[in-house]
Amino acid sequence: MSRARDEAVGKILQESFKEHAKVEHLTEHEKACLVYFFGAGYVDMEKAGYVLTGFSMRDNEEGSLLVVRADKGGVPLVCFISGRSWSHCLATFVARQLLDDLTWSKDKFG
Repeated sequence: MSRARDEAVGKILQESFKEHAKVEHLTEHEKACLVYFFGAGYVDMEKAGYVLTGFSMRDNEEGSLLVVRADKGGVPLVCFISGRSWSHCLATFVARQLLDDLTWSKDKFG
């Protein structure tokens, strides 16, 4: 990855994942997933008719949970991805998004 991209990922991490602010411990795959999620991922979601409305991540001793919220045609939706770490959740979301294999449910809190 280029230095500029590493710096961009580092800034994203510092703002969004304060406990994981050091880029050095990330694999190239994790960096690519972060760049995609925060960049092209938005565009790809919009192309598919979704408007990203928010996301959150939770970590605990047992694993992590990524919650992505979106709107499609005025319907609030939510997607849950669990995994062993935040980066695993993000990588799973990105892979499933690229394969058009995400499971969305109506967001009862949306």
